[in-house]
Amino acid sequence: MKHLHIDATNGIAGDMLLSALVSAGASLDKIAEKLQSFITEEFKLESKTVLRCGISASLLIIEELADSQHTLHHGHHHHHGPVRCFPDIVKLLDNAKLNNSIKKNALRIFEIIAEAEGTVHNLPKDKVHFHEISGFDTIVDIVGCCLAIDELAIESISCSPISVGTGFVNCAHGKMALPAPATAEILKKITTVQLDTGTEICTPTGAALAKGLATDFGVCPPLAIDSIGYGAGNKELKNQANVVRAIIGSLISEEDKNEDIVYQLTSVIDDISGEKIAFAIEQISKAGAIDVYLKSIIMKKNRPGFELTVLTKEKEKNDVELEIFACTKTFGFRVQRLNRKILERKIIEVEIEGKSIGVKVGFFNNKPIVFSAEYEECKALALDLGKDINSIYNEVEYKARELAL
Repeated sequence: MKHLHIDATNGIAGDMLLSALVSAGASLDKIAEKLQSFITEEFKLESKTVLRCGISASLLIIEELADSQHTLHHGHHHHHGPVRCFPDIVKLLDNAKLNNSIKKNALRIFEIIAEAEGTVHNLPKDKVHFHEISGFDTIVDIVGCCLAIDELAIESISCSPISVGTGFVNCAHGKMALPAPATAEILKKITTVQLDTGTEICTPTGAALAKGLATDFGVCPPLAIDSIGYGAGNKELKNQANVVRAIIGSLISEEDKNEDIVYQLTSVIDDISGEKIAFAIEQISKAGAIDVYLKSIIMKKNRPGFELTVLTKEKEKNDVELEIFACTKTFGFRVQRLNRKILERKIIEVEIEGKSIGVKVGFFNNKPIVFSAEYEECKALALDLGKDINSIYNEVEYKARELAL
């Protein structure tokens, strides 16, 4: 499995991560071409080699062609073009000719920023004006990283603990202590380290990219390293290299890729209505549960009740437990630590009638054995073409088998 480890021990910004991925092997020209196909502002992307504390790194330069006097680097995001809200970003990406996995990753990252800004300003995410991060350069950073990850065929991503700086940053709402409020909100539940830099080294975009892309935060897993890229920030810092490092390689611990550890939480409940148990399932799922299900049972004194079973990974276990207590009013539940057999998963794209459909492929011992097309995408295509959904499923999964085998 091809793995990316993001080394953010010296901080992270969107353009720095994109530069690191390009330095590690992604094509900046291909990324620029795909970005320009849907971004309304005209721009040019370039990369130049710089030194940061003696380390050779790539610095991304974004030049807006409509006003060539403006050149954008890390730490100097400008506010050109329309002020975009989250629905504007959704519409822009919906209309873009990108594969679905790229769109989904990008939308997840933008949603993380919108939710953080909404929390900070007490607004629904759809009403948030992104201010500092609404310019096209941020779209370049986020979608560009997703394009690079797709091009490099990255299948799993981890990230180091994220370093943040000290000092103050000038925001649209005035001077704020670092980390900026939106950045701090995004970094909840992620291990962070504050370095005495006197300047910002972790931006909201960088934090959102790490949170939206990485599934694990900590040390780099055992890798057979294929490539390493360094992305530079615009500032030269005194006592540390202002770089993000992208480490790409094959995971070595292949023997356990079809097995992991989960926790099963079980409770019996006899004093809750159907409406409240439905709400509890929603909240427990939002807290990060892998699966939540109910069984109807007869309890003591012949009273009808429910047996609630929840599966969760260790990372989300505390949050899930809190929601079980808060939403069901139970005074306790059983906890079991279980080994779970799973299939290694990969999303591939299949084109049917000019539409791209995502198919989840399950691998066991490197052999593809399960194919599952995305329901919502198959449903939309069936309605567009006036066909029954079973024929769409059959055609999509047949083509997926041809591609995977």
